[in-house]
Amino acid sequence: MADAATILARLRSDPALVDAGVDLLLDDALAQPLGGALDPATLAPGLAAAIRASAEAEGLEGWISAALGDLRGQLRPDQRPLRAHLPPALPKAIAGAVSHPFTPGRELVRAAVNHAAMRAMMRTVLQRTLYDFGKKMWSTLPDTSKIPGSGFRSRLMDMAKGVASVVGSEVERQLDDRVKTFVDGALASAIDIVIDRIADPAHADEMAAWRADMVPAIINQPQVRFVDELDKVKDADVAADAVTLLRAIAAWEDLEGALSRALAALLEVIGPRSLAEVAEGSGLVEAWRPLVRDRVAFHARRVITSEGFAAWIARVVDGEAPATSD
Repeated sequence: MADAATILARLRSDPALVDAGVDLLLDDALAQPLGGALDPATLAPGLAAAIRASAEAEGLEGWISAALGDLRGQLRPDQRPLRAHLPPALPKAIAGAVSHPFTPGRELVRAAVNHAAMRAMMRTVLQRTLYDFGKKMWSTLPDTSKIPGSGFRSRLMDMAKGVASVVGSEVERQLDDRVKTFVDGALASAIDIVIDRIADPAHADEMAAWRADMVPAIINQPQVRFVDELDKVKDADVAADAVTLLRAIAAWEDLEGALSRALAALLEVIGPRSLAEVAEGSGLVEAWRPLVRDRVAFHARRVITSEGFAAWIARVVDGEAPATSD
């Protein structure tokens, strides 16, 4: 039987042996039923424990903040539109994907738009629009002094304008009060109009066109404009929020049960099939296997040349570390 030094030398000198071992691993991974890897009874407790341990890690928040800072430091903003940084055919493909007619359910739309923040925004928009309209209408009342036979009407108009000039602030206050009263009464109807517009199948094509129009509108913006928006967000705030969310999940008493049910539902879809069987007909295995094989083989050859691997193979074969090292 060959000793550890002989096996190590053969592995290091014959790349075909490493490649064959990688193929063996990939073939086994593709052939094994996914149920073994996704077993809720064994995987859910481990996932829950890992999530809770991550939430308790003292250095996580600082690590996230530092990582975000590093990523931000790599950004090189320029004045070219975002489209220039994308594959040429991608914008058209995205626009096509979002332009399929789709009508969301009325109750979902209502839940999305009928809340305090949206009502406050709509109230402000409606009040400002009506107030400006009222002021403009008042300021553009016609001068009737030169219209024959309009002396009486002209005097009334001049009187009204004269009064308005004296008590203009009072008129504006009353106008503002009336606009607010009207908007408060009309707000529910305005929200219903928005909901009807979004949730009406008759407007599905119009809404699809709106989504498609957003694509060129966004990707034609200078790339620096998006970087400027990112600069408004503090890395420390994002990190703190991320940790808060993680801890909220970790504190969930039913976390393990929820993970178990999700895995069980996934297994119901997959059944007893292996990864190769799930992907059969898609072409994905054939498309990605060469890349995966090449990367795994590269790292395997690197590991084989290490001292750690030499010590490990010696313990496996000889029961002790080799006397010499490269």
